[in-house]
Amino acid sequence: MALSDRLGLAVSTSSSEALTAYEQGMDLALRWRSGAMDALHAAVVSEPHFTLAHCTKAYVGLRMGQVDTALEAHQQALAQQDSVQTEREHLHVQTIDALARNDRATAHTCLEQIVGQHPTDRIALWQLNQMHIAQGNYRGGLALARRSLEACPHEPVFQTMTGFFLEQSGYNEEGLTLSLRSLATDPTSLYTYHAVGHAYQSRGDYRQALSTFERAASLERYPHILWHLAEMHAILGYDRFTRDYWASTSPALPLFERIELMWRLEIICHTPVDTAMWQELATQGERLLQQANYLTIWMHHWIGLALARAGRWDKAQQQLAAEGYFSGSLSRTAASAWPCGPGDCPGAAAFARQSLAFTVPQRARLGLSTDRPDCLAATGLSSARAACR
Repeated sequence: MALSDRLGLAVSTSSSEALTAYEQGMDLALRWRSGAMDALHAAVVSEPHFTLAHCTKAYVGLRMGQVDTALEAHQQALAQQDSVQTEREHLHVQTIDALARNDRATAHTCLEQIVGQHPTDRIALWQLNQMHIAQGNYRGGLALARRSLEACPHEPVFQTMTGFFLEQSGYNEEGLTLSLRSLATDPTSLYTYHAVGHAYQSRGDYRQALSTFERAASLERYPHILWHLAEMHAILGYDRFTRDYWASTSPALPLFERIELMWRLEIICHTPVDTAMWQELATQGERLLQQANYLTIWMHHWIGLALARAGRWDKAQQQLAAEGYFSGSLSRTAASAWPCGPGDCPGAAAFARQSLAFTVPQRARLGLSTDRPDCLAATGLSSARAACR
């Protein structure tokens, strides 16, 4: 007899043991806690024909950068698709197959169909909202999260998603209130701590943001939480702490987040960054660009900054074009990467004017992120200095 998940959606397994492991794995993944992949693996070992568990392994593997795991799960899902009993799970198989072929349009369409018919499908909503974040389309993510929250008002993950997208869409007070409500319900969710800290940061309450991310990191050293913690230390002028987190190997921070921390030290804290460091970060960024279609708008954004800091102007301009492709905008921070060398001032000044012309209200009207006002302010200052030297 087929079973249902915690929110009542049918799943293609009759094994209660597999379903319990699946729920645990999905819960850990959505809350940014370790052990998700182990639990999902236990689910498919218990029930090899559990297609949705294979699909979820693929989603989580992609999110964690475990490409081999994601591809193996994709193959297993395709092999088991004849045992699928619901249209929803067929659409999940089609989604991961499209992602494996880098057909984002088809994947997006399938996920929209799933969430449209089943707003409480947590993994579909999670994956679709990752796509919205990659595109900078926070208004789109907000609309989806709100619909899921209406369907299940007491579900913490829907509260956090809605709170985060409210804050990113310019509704800071409402977003923070909702995220704090979710945190009170589930005080061990790193995903929710992230949303709360984000809201404090966006309103300029950096010490409260620092405290929030410190509490999260005390639960588990999740890479993105450590990056936010280092970012707060940089903003508050704690150079040594920032460099300690930047050099972390357990866990290691992603490249684009390490670039952003160096930028903050250089621009916000006026701490010199060695030219060789920018050259090394730019070279690492070029390696990542070999898989450019898999990078988000922010990855292009910060890799472009490193390329500009290293003097690789043509390649940096290409990243601005990629960012514009995703968001319809000019970069708002890459102007700060444009140092003014002999004969470069007119170009730097024009670039700064173009970048700064795309203001927070303009981004909000397009449904794009309006967070990090400190970045925008620093951009203007550094660009003006560069243009006037």
